[in-house]
Amino acid sequence: MPSPSSPSSSSIWRDADFRRLWAGQTASQLGEHTTLVVLPLFAVLTLDAGAGQLGALRAVGQAPILLLSLLAGAWVDRWRARTVMVLTDAARAVALGAAAVAGLLGLLGLPALFVVAFTVGALSVLFDVAYQASLVRLVRRDQLMQGNSALEGSRSAAQIGGPALGGALVSLLSAPVAAASGAFFFAVSFVSLRRIRRAEAVPGRATPVAERPERPRGSGS
Repeated sequence: MPSPSSPSSSSIWRDADFRRLWAGQTASQLGEHTTLVVLPLFAVLTLDAGAGQLGALRAVGQAPILLLSLLAGAWVDRWRARTVMVLTDAARAVALGAAAVAGLLGLLGLPALFVVAFTVGALSVLFDVAYQASLVRLVRRDQLMQGNSALEGSRSAAQIGGPALGGALVSLLSAPVAAASGAFFFAVSFVSLRRIRRAEAVPGRATPVAERPERPRGSGS
């Protein structure tokens, strides 16, 4: 008898769209947790930030968790979760890519890095809320536990591996190049999520005619 984690006829890993969601979420989590280490090192090594400035940068990056978590849940509930994920991936890739280029050219100042930290933090809050909603809308009810286990496993691995990877990249290469690696992870997530084929209805619409040709109760309107 196959174990729950091995591929079988009922295994969630046989679902190509779930694999794309998992790959996108994993890449995004790596980008997020790599960036948590890279930006402070960027401030210290490239911009000569002091202890007070470093503490402020960390606080700015974490502030969206306190400020936006509840609002993000209500907002994501009104939109397609995968659209939110794709847009936040794209925006984070652009923000970190721009920071990396500006850092390499010597054009990035500490105030701009604060803006990048807050932007990436806020967008990460939206992504984290959206990927949980996306799973519920993507897989069958009996697959939710297996799907949650897979996504939380990759998230836990990224929480451990991301900071280590970020520190190694800064040490071996440079802080701007390490920031570019965060942009790369978000770009990988963007591509993977864009490849999900299954349609996702807009929550809260009683008659999403345009998105869903089949109509559950054959209403006349």
